[in-house]
Amino acid sequence: MALINLLFSPLALAGGLVVALAYYYLYPYFVTNGHLRDIPAPFPAAFTNWWLLYACRRGKRYLVVDEVHKKLGSKFVRIQPNHVSVADDEVIQIIYGHGNGFLKSDFYDAFVSIKRGLFNTRDRAEHTRKRKMISHTFAPKSITQFEPYS
Repeated sequence: MALINLLFSPLALAGGLVVALAYYYLYPYFVTNGHLRDIPAPFPAAFTNWWLLYACRRGKRYLVVDEVHKKLGSKFVRIQPNHVSVADDEVIQIIYGHGNGFLKSDFYDAFVSIKRGLFNTRDRAEHTRKRKMISHTFAPKSITQFEPYS
């Protein structure tokens, strides 16, 4: 009976909660997202999404992220445990270029209303098919032919 009272005492439960929370935040930091640890981040952003959520709820995300880039003096900054903000125009083609090997995150699912379009398609084969249908529109020849109308 004394053992049960000891295991379920408020102090033991609080200690268990602290251990569970520490594991919940530290395991991803060291294991799941360990490859991102070298990228600088404001203290809470490396461990939790709450930091960015707070900035978003205040409507200041763009300002907060820009300030973090300036404060840390880095073009690459972790803004969540598994998200990196990039402030370097030289890597746009590497990140967003066609055939680069990167896949769109599930973030793009938020933009699907009835049917997936070119912008929010995450499947590589479907994106390639849709891209081929409109690629001629954005070809340099088509754009220069449209210049007299602008």
